Amino acid sequence: MTSGTSDRAEAGVTAPADQSPAPGGSSPAPADPAQAGGGMAGATGSDAPVAADATRAPRPGDAAAAAGDAAPPIVFNPAACGEIAGALFCDDFESGLNPDLKPRMSGGGTVAVDQTRARGGKSSLHVKSLVRAYADGSVNLRSPVFPTATNNFFIRAFVYYAPPAPADNVYLISVSGQLPGTTTHAYVSMGTQGYPYNKPTAPNFKQLSTFIYHSDIKSADHKPYTNPTAPEVTFGRWACWEWQVDGPNNKWTVWVDGVEHMTRMWDGAAGTPWVVPTVSSISVGIHHDHDENPSGVEVWYDDLVVASKRVGCGPP
Repeated sequence: MTSGTSDRAEAGVTAPADQSPAPGGSSPAPADPAQAGGGMAGATGSDAPVAADATRAPRPGDAAAAAGDAAPPIVFNPAACGEIAGALFCDDFESGLNPDLKPRMSGGGTVAVDQTRARGGKSSLHVKSLVRAYADGSVNLRSPVFPTATNNFFIRAFVYYAPPAPADNVYLISVSGQLPGTTTHAYVSMGTQGYPYNKPTAPNFKQLSTFIYHSDIKSADHKPYTNPTAPEVTFGRWACWEWQVDGPNNKWTVWVDGVEHMTRMWDGAAGTPWVVPTVSSISVGIHHDHDENPSGVEVWYDDLVVASKRVGCGPP
């Protein structure tokens, strides 16, 4: 179910590629930066999760774990699209690829709605990236959802990140737009990164959530932030990823499985403010800047929501 239009591409059909280059450089941006108009009105964001219906019976597939899962599943019980207060966009991918989600692929990466794995129901968004850098796939969401009325919103997606863990940083969700009152473009991504960085043989090496800010202000580029005290990212099971983009307070917050992993208002490495742009699009899918392990990277997304209030994961 979705708040977008009802006509959709047939499930399981790989979407057509968008090979357009990234702005301001040779490396592809994780989100299409084209400006969107006609934003939908929304309430001021709140970081209190909207309660799901704890009495509703789980849907088919809620507790299901596919063969070869590397970690025990956590059974969440999220609200259905029609039950989510403040939803600006919601899709469970049961009717194929929503026409509001524009595919973008490069270097042989693929995007499809198929039935190879699903958190609930039968279908999900399936993204595969090849071994080489920038062989990526994603879908972009722009107008009529973005820009929002307040530039303060929450993204929630259930993400199945297939093992093995990547050797380097891989980004899963990005936002893009212009800095307020300027012509400066920024795109910002969250995902996973090995810690300590580039030291996979270190005895304390682990995979953590990470956050990186790119803009036309070069001093702010390529300064990822990882919270070393946050829980390790789990592969081989469905996990609930949430991201608040808070423009009025210039703040970014990431939760995984309901646990806060980081809140940032500046770049701790360079001291450069991470100014929240007026977001005109978001990108859901894989973006990686380095060659990866021989199997590449494979991720499934389900129950994608953009809302003016924190949606949460539903009671486990």
